[in-house]
Amino acid sequence: MGPVLDIFFNSSYRTVPTWQDTTLHVADKFPEDGSDPWTADNFCWISDTQKLGGCTSSDDLRPFCVDVHEVLHLVGHLQTSAARHNIFITHYIRLSAMCNRLIDHRLLVEVAAFLAIQYDGFVEFDPLLLPADAPGVTRVSYERYPSGADTAHLATSETCKWWLRHPNFNIF
Repeated sequence: MGPVLDIFFNSSYRTVPTWQDTTLHVADKFPEDGSDPWTADNFCWISDTQKLGGCTSSDDLRPFCVDVHEVLHLVGHLQTSAARHNIFITHYIRLSAMCNRLIDHRLLVEVAAFLAIQYDGFVEFDPLLLPADAPGVTRVSYERYPSGADTAHLATSETCKWWLRHPNFNIF
């Protein structure tokens, strides 16, 4: 299993997309019934982000899963805290790379940047990934039960593009 990013979208985007809506924009190939072991409803392959405005291309089709979730009570405090920053989130897209090579990391961040633009959203990065001086990051402190205080690092699509150009880029 590879890295995972969540794309929280602003409630200003009125229609909640399905995983099919999101993957139709980004996927290069979908499983065909019975012809492939990867047949989950939310599975697709991605090999090229140039059509999305990215610059990553792979000779191989890379496996990804895409899910759309409602923000539930578990992260409800994040929802409330984000609203203080004029970020009104109700749903998020979970984008999961199923492999863990650098190409998968690059594709993941470029697709996340594209989806953030499509759905007026923010990409949540682990605080250890982004340098402290990363531009366009809103840090939202909130209570997460039962573990206590946490901080979400919500990045814009421009932050994602900046991070892809950074010499220390990684998603580990």
